[in-house]
Amino acid sequence: MEDGISIRIERTLGVQILHAEGDLSLSTAGQMKSALLELVNIGEPAVIDLAGITGIDLSGLQLLCSAHRTFRWRHTDFELRERSGQLQRAASDAGYAMRSSVCPYRRDQNCLWK
Repeated sequence: MEDGISIRIERTLGVQILHAEGDLSLSTAGQMKSALLELVNIGEPAVIDLAGITGIDLSGLQLLCSAHRTFRWRHTDFELRERSGQLQRAASDAGYAMRSSVCPYRRDQNCLWK
């Protein structure tokens, strides 16, 4: 899926799973933000499955960090699961790493980029 993103939310007992496929970039960040806001407003733990992400830019990485902070601030679990190789490379290339992060939410080994 070039220059687009497909987002599907699956709700099970006590957890929400967001599946995303395609490109998470400046042009698609609004769609992802809307889906993440929907999840955080429900107030149940969320799992974000990004195995299908084929591209991600800095705005996508920042959006994921912002969502993580928002969920933590609301005392709700937020977990990235099934990260694509593209996502892992982009995060590493952008300097997102728990060992060098200054994010206050990396305490207790709770960094997205561990």
